[in-house]
Amino acid sequence: MPCASSNDVALKVSSALHSYPRVGETTSGVQVYAGFDTIDSSKAAPLARGFGHSYVFDSRSVIADLESLLIRRWAVGKRGLKRIGPAGHQYWLIE
Repeated sequence: MPCASSNDVALKVSSALHSYPRVGETTSGVQVYAGFDTIDSSKAAPLARGFGHSYVFDSRSVIADLESLLIRRWAVGKRGLKRIGPAGHQYWLIE
């Protein structure tokens, strides 16, 4: 399950250093990969906390989604996430 965030400073710095977008960076659009459910966590990753990079550990909405996936084994469509994008380029948004 790739997670993405437009507020992740570490991804932005890495992208600038390596001269290409990083997995999880959403500045040039959310990248989706066949066989994976991509989740945009930008709203759950405020820049004020850990430069937008700590959301996996301190965002209640991200932790709740991980719990739904790992413990309850709910499919992405049953976890209260918003589906975004056209067919073939769909991803999910944690609001």
